[in-house]
Amino acid sequence: MDQRKLRDCLGLFSTGVVIACARRKNFLTEKFFAAKNFFEERDFVKKIEEFWQNFLSENMLGQKLEKQFSDKKFPASNLLIKIKKIFADQFFGITVNSFTSVSLNPALISFCIDNQSANLKFFKKNRYFSLNILSQEQQGLANAFATPKNSTKWGVEPYFFGKKGNPIFQNSLGFFECKKQRVIKCGDHHIIIGEILDFGKISDKKPLIYYRGKYTNLSRGCS
Repeated sequence: MDQRKLRDCLGLFSTGVVIACARRKNFLTEKFFAAKNFFEERDFVKKIEEFWQNFLSENMLGQKLEKQFSDKKFPASNLLIKIKKIFADQFFGITVNSFTSVSLNPALISFCIDNQSANLKFFKKNRYFSLNILSQEQQGLANAFATPKNSTKWGVEPYFFGKKGNPIFQNSLGFFECKKQRVIKCGDHHIIIGEILDFGKISDKKPLIYYRGKYTNLSRGCS
């Protein structure tokens, strides 16, 4: 079978774009999650950023340190970067365009993930995950989650946490938070089936659409 022609034909079916993501479930994750809530409630990270910027702009020593660290390609705000990296490493996620409603009673959905995806093991291990339905303003987020590098995904847009602690992006159209029901290997992909535990509409923005191998939106049409 000609794979290129098959992809072209499948591409005629336009789909919405969804990000599937979750928080890793282990002891350290629980500690980091609690710490993140603690820091955010007290604007801890924001205060570090403000302090450092003031230090660099108002203090000659700070400016010298910034230059010294920059010359060595070592960020002066390394503490802040490390804090953010620790939190980011506790989450994982992918961009998918294979989201499907399976059943209304019980409320089940599914999406597919490539067998070679580094994130597959996490979706197999985790009991819960969230699905974010993207708006046309979130193409940058979709691109970030389409890459394998996890560290670049979590600083693109603000997010909050669902009832089960999974990330929900603030600029999405809506979200589902799900409990994993089944994982089925089928060909070169795995099908992840989840039961919807919570859901919500976030905005009335236009959806991000995937058609013929590229992103588009309703304002441009799908020609």
